[in-house]
Amino acid sequence: MEKIRRLQGMEDLAGPAWRALREVQQGLGSLFARYGYVPLDTPLLEDADLFLRKVGGELAVRMYTFADPGGNRVVLRPEFTASVVRRYLEVEGSQPLPWRVQYCGPVFRYESDTDRRQFTQAGVEIIGTDSAQADAEVLDLAFASLNALGVTGHVLTVGDAGIYHSLVEQLGLSERARRFLLGSLALLAEGEAGLAKVEEEAQRLHLILTETGDETPSGLATSFDEEASRALLRHLLVDAPELLGQRTPQEVEERLLSRLRGDRPKQVRKALEVAFRLASIRGEPSRALGSARVLIREYKLSAEPLDRLANLLELASQQEMPKGSLALDLGLVRGVAYYTGFVFDVTHPSAPLVLGGGGRYDTLVRELGHTRDVPALGFALTLENVAGLVGVPAPTQAEQVKVLAVPENKAAYNAALRVAQALRRQGKVVEMELVERSTDERMAYARARGIQQVVVVDAKGRTVKRSVEEE
Repeated sequence: MEKIRRLQGMEDLAGPAWRALREVQQGLGSLFARYGYVPLDTPLLEDADLFLRKVGGELAVRMYTFADPGGNRVVLRPEFTASVVRRYLEVEGSQPLPWRVQYCGPVFRYESDTDRRQFTQAGVEIIGTDSAQADAEVLDLAFASLNALGVTGHVLTVGDAGIYHSLVEQLGLSERARRFLLGSLALLAEGEAGLAKVEEEAQRLHLILTETGDETPSGLATSFDEEASRALLRHLLVDAPELLGQRTPQEVEERLLSRLRGDRPKQVRKALEVAFRLASIRGEPSRALGSARVLIREYKLSAEPLDRLANLLELASQQEMPKGSLALDLGLVRGVAYYTGFVFDVTHPSAPLVLGGGGRYDTLVRELGHTRDVPALGFALTLENVAGLVGVPAPTQAEQVKVLAVPENKAAYNAALRVAQALRRQGKVVEMELVERSTDERMAYARARGIQQVVVVDAKGRTVKRSVEEE
């Protein structure tokens, strides 16, 4: 019969690797507590809707979602932030604000091109403050986290999703165009080739005009005034009730009318142009911020989002961060759609993967059920990536001294057990010999287990000690 193998992307953790991860987890938990963050452990299994509402398509397609035996649609936790917000909604009013929590545990994401689909996140969230000081605290804590583990040379790269939210707001784009632009930032940051792909997709979606511009919904919209458009849609909905699905006729009417009106193609093209140029700005914070201000003035847009970012960078510069450890990249995009303000990644020259990151998400609380927006922010580190930089910690004193307690014969078992218990009270690691074997076999076993000493015990409790190395 064929052996059952572990699932691809899931790892068994043992020995030094387990110890390294544990040390990182304990070190971070202790640091977070000193900043005032209280522990929170959320369920591994959550209602799928908790993450599908706002995490964005990129993460949604990588979640482990399934129906449980009761028919409920559930998901293995892909990240912690949404779970923390759900908890806040349950306890709101019983906790003073700002509410600081820390967490650590496994999360699951299906990655087709990696050997890791389960990994460990440790992080913090602050709910209930929109101050720039809170932003600076999160940046400071993210930087201090690696310092506390003995890691140096890491860099915080800061971006700002709020600048792009402000851009589409100032240009009066529809929600459809807004989602398209924000979802295209990663491509725009790739340069001219990425811009060409985005423009091609925008034309396909009729967000910008092709050479035959009258064929777009925007072109059609000029043929009807709003009342005529509504009358036409009502007539179509009467004749085609299957278009309704679970929605009301009014909801479908508004959605279709919005599509019919469309966006002004010139404004969409302008937004893409500004976003493309912004996404190319990166480097030393003050210099990069100056370039962004020049660009914003060129397009006669409000510089308010840049003012908040400048304030954050000024506050961050007052923290204990070495020169060169903070960079600005306005093309930085994090893989979750709920960010509304500053965002950041934590990287290290010796680490091939991003160590972690986070940012501000001021609309997520409302998206998950609150009646209003509640400001919030946080970050998380991927412990497996961090542990690779920290290395394997030195064994503790108990782990350094390992003993094999051997009863001389069956009558000596109780005496050997008492000796083993006494040695354990001294802080030593003691294994009881449970099988009968020759001295050579016993020594081979001890060497394979990293045991330094074999103690043979007779029925009266007398001991003979043998060094495994000498044998």
